[in-house]
Amino acid sequence: MVSKISSPEEQGEVLGITQSLRALAESLPPMIAGFIVVINVHLPTLTSASIIALAGVTYLLFFKPTKV
Repeated sequence: MVSKISSPEEQGEVLGITQSLRALAESLPPMIAGFIVVINVHLPTLTSASIIALAGVTYLLFFKPTKV
């Protein structure tokens, strides 16, 4: 999707930046969970459930189905 938006001259740079951000996004949650587990063993599960619930409420509030 990102490669279709960018021009052919910029595709390599855009895809490289996208992959770097994706790698960063995939490495942060385990590190954060490691810090949280020091506080309480069950806290990472509760934190994840809270974030998922918040995402669900946000979806229901802001993304209304469109009529086709």
